Amino acid sequence: MPAEPIAPSLPSGPEIELTAITEQELLKPGAIKLLCKRNSELESDNRTLRAQLEAEAGLSGGHLDRAHGAEMRCSILTERIGALGYRNAVCQTIWGAVAIVTGLAIDFAKSREWSHFGFSVAVIILLVIAVYLASKEGKPPADQPREAGGDSDHGRNYLRRDHSNS
Repeated sequence: MPAEPIAPSLPSGPEIELTAITEQELLKPGAIKLLCKRNSELESDNRTLRAQLEAEAGLSGGHLDRAHGAEMRCSILTERIGALGYRNAVCQTIWGAVAIVTGLAIDFAKSREWSHFGFSVAVIILLVIAVYLASKEGKPPADQPREAGGDSDHGRNYLRRDHSNS
């Protein structure tokens, strides 16, 4: 995005039409003094405007850095939200399998097929452990760099929680 030109807020004074100064005008009393005074005013205004431009450039650079960091965090959060959605789908599928195997276990218990019943209970326990492991909050690897800026752990922990009820 190109920088917009800054309109200088110079003190308004009488507009002077610039023409070539003749030797006679320079010989008039006070002419050189007026030129030197005007030159020092212009130099002062120039320094002020340069300082304002440098301050704006510093602010612009800071905003650019913050925007880059925010964009990076946004892409990380988008990736984690996508992974969270897949994990929740897997957990829901496993819970469906637990419900089916529980129904089979009840039928095996009613028909007194205890070996099939025991196997069904073992499968249910394994599926519940799989759900627990899939929905457990994991910690990021120690060698992974942290995102720059602010309290990033709050968002990281929020995204790791299992929000399957919502």
